[in-house]
Amino acid sequence: MKIIRIKKNDENIRLDNFLIKCFPTIKKNNLYKFFRKKKIKVNGKKVNFKYLTKNGDVVQLFADFGVVHKKNTFPLKKEFNVIYEDKNVLIVDKPKGLVVHSDFFESENSLIKQAISYLIAEKEYDPENENIFVPSLVNRIDRNTGGLVIIAKNHETLQILNEKIKNHEIQKEYICKVHGIVDPKRKIVTSYLTKNQKHNIVKITNKPINLNSKKIITSYEVISHDSVSSILKVNLVTGRTHQIRAHLNFLGYPLYGEHKYTQKEYKDKLKFQSLCAYSIAFKFKNNSGILSYLRGKTIKLSTKDIYKYL
Repeated sequence: MKIIRIKKNDENIRLDNFLIKCFPTIKKNNLYKFFRKKKIKVNGKKVNFKYLTKNGDVVQLFADFGVVHKKNTFPLKKEFNVIYEDKNVLIVDKPKGLVVHSDFFESENSLIKQAISYLIAEKEYDPENENIFVPSLVNRIDRNTGGLVIIAKNHETLQILNEKIKNHEIQKEYICKVHGIVDPKRKIVTSYLTKNQKHNIVKITNKPINLNSKKIITSYEVISHDSVSSILKVNLVTGRTHQIRAHLNFLGYPLYGEHKYTQKEYKDKLKFQSLCAYSIAFKFKNNSGILSYLRGKTIKLSTKDIYKYL
């Protein structure tokens, strides 16, 4: 028999999902067979696979569940700047060129792995004292976009912030530099975005073109301009894949340094796109549990930090 003690960061997770994370090699049909045959108990009692874990629960396993989840952590050089930090939340300024999660091209170095390495060094996270939890990203930005990213230090924070984002209670704003003199100076634009999953590219249209077309709403305001370019403040009412890049290009104002959606005549030699996630506002409308102190708080980059990305 194997025993797992549920800890604070394991709370409120469906038991089958918790066990899959604990034992990533287990086959799901075997897992549910173990539930049916009473090979899995909590506090000595049979439970349904939908049982929600509670701090202090003792999970008893009377079968072979395979290899235990390994937490591969190792020191990494910190490339980000810490903008805000408390016991629950870490907000960092991600540099351009750094992926937020490991991908096909970069398997070792990423923002989240750097953040985990930083939190271990600061004694804010101890992987050996956790069953499955690792600090996690709350929002994401593209490799070639710089700016603010939120990292949850514990499971309860992650749950709350994910819900707040879903309910549009966290407002993210961007600043970018685009080709052309944008007119009108302020506008809220509604279009439709259709994603090609195979090629990771999106198409913007005035009307939906199929059942996969999603409505997008982008709000912008011109901050300044010269004879050939404009600096915009952008607020995403919806947050879709490549929304700012593709939507502004569709409107005729492609980003400087953007090469995926920009027409040939606008392409320049900049390596990274002129786009910065510069502001995060916590506009909580109701109960926010352990994060109630963040209600009404706004975290912003300094003007100097913003313009290094433009």
